[in-house]
Amino acid sequence: MVVVRPAVLPKDAAGIGAIGTSFTTSQVYDVDASADSIRLTIRDLEGPFCKRFPLDDLESPTRPYDRAWVAVDGERIVGFAAIVFEPWNDRLILWHLYVDPASRGRGVASRLLETVKDHGRERGARHLWLETSSLTAPGHRRLPRLGLLPDRRRPDLVRGDAGARRNRPVLFPPPRPVPLYV
Repeated sequence: MVVVRPAVLPKDAAGIGAIGTSFTTSQVYDVDASADSIRLTIRDLEGPFCKRFPLDDLESPTRPYDRAWVAVDGERIVGFAAIVFEPWNDRLILWHLYVDPASRGRGVASRLLETVKDHGRERGARHLWLETSSLTAPGHRRLPRLGLLPDRRRPDLVRGDAGARRNRPVLFPPPRPVPLYV
């Protein structure tokens, strides 16, 4: 049974670092920003593309998040979520949400995200915010099941070129009118 608990850093760093953060995809999103919207268009690649996201801030005293949780199955850490609350705009920022490949599809991300949302409610957050890459098309397809939908109203935050392997942020706050209060 998977249990979510607060992460203890740097003690949990090795277990968190062992989580597989890679994925392979044959599709990416092209991101087109206009003055008032963002359009995402799925595009097939000529061949598979593999990407691994580093978790290189686990032992850093200057990491950008101040709270983190791990999902533990027995003795093994199988998931990780990390956030920071910004009180000036009541925003909870999700810096990391990773589930080990062998544990994907078992509700681990949902449990971690529910913990994150509960913490946000306690702190008075009105928004849950994450930025992701246009390369992570497989993850984008899972986000609506977690209650996260693209916010296409902030084209000013999209930058970079249109290359298939360039990171271009796509914003996923909670859907309206669900409060986070969510």
